[in-house]
Parts: sequence; C-alpha cells; structure tokens
Amino acid sequence: MGITSLYFLIFLFIAFAGYYILPLKIRWMFLLVVSIVYIGLSANLILLLYPVITIGITWFCANRIEIIRESAKKDDEQRRCKMHICLAVIFDVGVLFVLKYANMGIYTYNAVAGRIIRGFESTEPLRFLVPMGLSFYTLSIIGYVFDVYYGIAKAEKNYFKLLLFGTYFPLLVSGPIVRYKETGIQLTKEHRFDYKNLTYGAQRILWGFFKVLVVSERLSVVVNTIFDDPDTYNGMYIVIAAFGFTLQLYSNFSGSMDIVLGISKIFGIELPENFRQPFFSETIQEFWQRWHITLGSWLRDYIMYPVLRTNTFSRIKDRLKTKYGKKKANHMTTYLAMLILWFIAGLWHGGAWKYVWGVGLLQGIYIIVGEIIKNSRNNKKDSDKTAGRYLVLFKRLRTFVLISVSFVFFRADSLTQGFAFGGKLFKRWSIVTGEAGKIGLSSVDWMIMIVSLLVMLIVSILQQKTDITERLAKTNIVLRWCILFAGIFAVIILGNYGPGYDAAEFIYQGF
Repeated sequence: MGITSLYFLIFLFIAFAGYYILPLKIRWMFLLVVSIVYIGLSANLILLLYPVITIGITWFCANRIEIIRESAKKDDEQRRCKMHICLAVIFDVGVLFVLKYANMGIYTYNAVAGRIIRGFESTEPLRFLVPMGLSFYTLSIIGYVFDVYYGIAKAEKNYFKLLLFGTYFPLLVSGPIVRYKETGIQLTKEHRFDYKNLTYGAQRILWGFFKVLVVSERLSVVVNTIFDDPDTYNGMYIVIAAFGFTLQLYSNFSGSMDIVLGISKIFGIELPENFRQPFFSETIQEFWQRWHITLGSWLRDYIMYPVLRTNTFSRIKDRLKTKYGKKKANHMTTYLAMLILWFIAGLWHGGAWKYVWGVGLLQGIYIIVGEIIKNSRNNKKDSDKTAGRYLVLFKRLRTFVLISVSFVFFRADSLTQGFAFGGKLFKRWSIVTGEAGKIGLSSVDWMIMIVSLLVMLIVSILQQKTDITERLAKTNIVLRWCILFAGIFAVIILGNYGPGYDAAEFIYQGF
C-alpha cells in the first residue's frame, strides 16, 4: 500500500481519527497496532517477525548493558558491556547482511567466473522475503544500543515501546533514520489534538504529493525512455537522462519525506529533516550535509568517529606523523576513515557494486580531492561581489554535474552499464526527430514538468530565507486558500497516474 494511493489516505484518516478518540495513555499502543496493520496490508505479515526478533535482541542487550553498568565492578563492567553490544550489533547487522547482501557475493562470483571459465554455469541467487524499511530500522536500533552503551540514552524498559520505535509505519517507507533519545520518546508521549499540527502536516503532505506525482513521475518517463533505449538515445540525451534522474530522485525521495514528516506532524510527532535545499550546495561535502541528512549524521557518529578513535588508526597516525608531520598525518587518517564511511554508505544503498562506487567511494573521492585542493591553495575571498555571485553559481552547477555523473551508477542496472553510459555521452550528438524526440512525453506534459520544476525552484529559494509554512499561515486567507486549492488541483488533475503507474514504487522504498 503505497503512501500516495487512495487506500493509504483512507487508512491514514482512520488511524488519525482513532488516535485522537482514544484515551491519552493508550495512544502509543494504538500507533503500534496501526503500524503492524500497515505492515500486514503492505506486505506479508510474517515479515513482522524480522523486526520483532531483531528489536527483541536489541532491547535485551541494551537493558543488560544498563544493569551491568549499575551493578558490576569497573573491569568486569567494560568486558560484559562490550560482549552485549557486540551481540546486538552482530545480530542486527547479520540479519541485514543475509537478507540484503548475500546475493552480492553470488552475483560477483558469477560475473568474474563467467569471464574466466569457459562453459561456466552460474549459481542461482538466494530468494528471501525482505521486510519493509529493513535498512532504516536496522540503523535506528543499532544507533539506539550504542547510545545506551555510551550513556547518551537510557535503556527502554518496555519492549513494546522500542518495537514501536522500530516499526512506526511512516518511517518504514523511506526513513528518516531516527535517534531514540529524540524520536522514540516522542512516539510514546501523550499528544493532544492540535489544529496547527493538522493544518501544517496536511500542507506538508500535499507538497510531497505534488513532488512525487506531478514532477517525479513525469521525469521518470523521460529517464526510463533514454536509459532503456541506449541505441536510439546517445550524446546530449545521456546528459538529459543524468540530470533528469538526479531531479527525479530528489523530487521522489524528498517528496516521500515530506509526506512522512507531514503524517507524523498530524500525530504531534516531530521527525528530523532529511533535506535542506541540496542543489544550492557549492561542494560535494556540503551537498551530503543537505541530502539524506540523517544517514550522513548516523555514519559520521557511529562509523567515522569511532573508527578514528581505534588503536589501529592511532598507530597509523603515529607512523604517518613521523614521516609527514602532524597536520598531514591528521588529514591522511581522516581521508582513510572517510573512504571507509563512504564504502559503507554505498553498501547501505544496496547489495551491488554500482552502489558501492556511485553513491559510495566516488563521493568520498570527490570530497577528498576537494579538501586537498582547498588545503593546497590560498583561499582569498574575491572583493568583487558580482564575480563572487558568478563564482557561487559556477560552484553550484559544478556540484550538480558531479552528483549527476555519480547518480548514473545508481540508476544503471550494473557498474559496467554505468561506465558504458559514460562512453555513450561522446557518441552521435544528433537530435532524434518525430515522436521519439519527445522522449516519452507529450508537449503538454513537458510544459507541466518544466513549470512544476520552476515552482520547486522558487519554493527552494524561499525556504533558504524563511519558513514557508509559517509564512503561508500569515498570508491573507483568500490568497492562502487559492494557493492550497491550486496545489490540490495540481495533484488531482496533473498527477501522473498513467498506465502501469504504481503509487507504491518509491525509489527508496526498497531500503
């Protein structure tokens, strides 16, 4: 049951009504029941066993860590706490690895062996039923047990409250990756009905629907048409596909995030923002501080910083320090930890080498090269304001181009195909005529898509300066409702519900 479907809106209305009708003390229990029902309606209910068992192990280990810390002696405490956190992490990561990455080894083996051994018979991939939001809730509960281990958060005594944290239904669609000390506590609070939360949440949901149905679905037609027919479309069409997919991915992912945050808002729950106008970024590093923010902060806090504090990295830094000096040694160890972080980031996106390279290691290389260039030159600010504005525009365009190049691997069927599309960029820069020249869209659809992208751009510019929702609330009531009705009209009339359209098919929903 996709979150842009009519069935989901009916489901949400029932959940909203039930939540505020019930007594305050049991509303969190109702949210848990609603989340379980959503899993059952969206997939096989048997898949609920994965989070139930995984969260159960995590709950047990976190509580044992807290009990040990309160009662055991210092030396014994450290050893036993480490044993329990290792148990939780190994189990959580193990389930994720088996369900999501076991076939990566099989595909790699088949590809390599098929090139070397004549008459090689490929090994069949394993077949698993994978629960919704596996990657999202796994990182959230791993972060929770680490927070308990480091004393940042208290262990949750009630297993069912932790289960709600892991299975809260909006988060299963596309995140964000949440922290228990921020979101888990909110889920079980006694939220009273608030008209402001309802209106702000509904507006956020409407904006998400606009991004997904009006913009993303049209862009997907263009992108799929070019990528699926590389013999017809080469040269500049590869550029269109690359740029188009970046915009499609953004409108799809950020749109689904708007819906998720809007849903939570009407329940009185504030989720962390996951996007902050990423296309205004001047560097790749800044881009990833604005795009999928919760994943970046999770990887930084639970992967990069702990890796830098390990004894192994301390020894590496000491050796480099004697040879290159303290400053360069710090930079080099940071770059190495960054590559580890980006390898894991790429792997998190999917069990294929195209992810490891395109949204993983390549991003790390971009950032490291940018840091080396920045550190090697004298950064003087240009006193000419006009030249400064053009320089900012150039940097933003450069960042967009570099990100679009890397996202080609995200969209390609394989790492090899991703590089092949790069080669097609230099072939036949001719214009395709006739219906094929429209790249799957009619003239009207092209006009709708371009105007919609301009609307998104204007809103992003305004979001840089002000809170759009608050500003809209202060606007003249007639103008405000004209804007809202225009949004509703755009979604209902201009939304792309064409043949074969599946509202559940969010790009990130498989994660």
